[in-house]
Amino acid sequence: MKYSIENNGQELVKITVYAPKHLALPFLSFIEQKSRENVPIIKTSLPSRDEEYFKDLNALACSLFDAAVNAGSSLKSALSQTNYKLKAHGYANTSYEITKQILQRNGKFKQKSK
Repeated sequence: MKYSIENNGQELVKITVYAPKHLALPFLSFIEQKSRENVPIIKTSLPSRDEEYFKDLNALACSLFDAAVNAGSSLKSALSQTNYKLKAHGYANTSYEITKQILQRNGKFKQKSK
């Protein structure tokens, strides 16, 4: 038995199976049985995010954080507010930890020398 899988970047995947004639019906019965037993586990990949997306996310996170700190919020409270507002701006997959990492990379938690 031989097979080939072809994906032309469309929504469909073409699967070609070459099987001996006497195995064709049992193979099709097997496929039909499995399709009834199992829910398909084909996962689609997320569209890749371009560099501009991450630049915008970093800039917005820093801006929101600075505004919260300047308004008198503690660092922890400002972080929570920033994460909440990022979600409202369309960055729904940004978690508290991701927001914290973004702010740390941008030096927002470093002690300022007096």
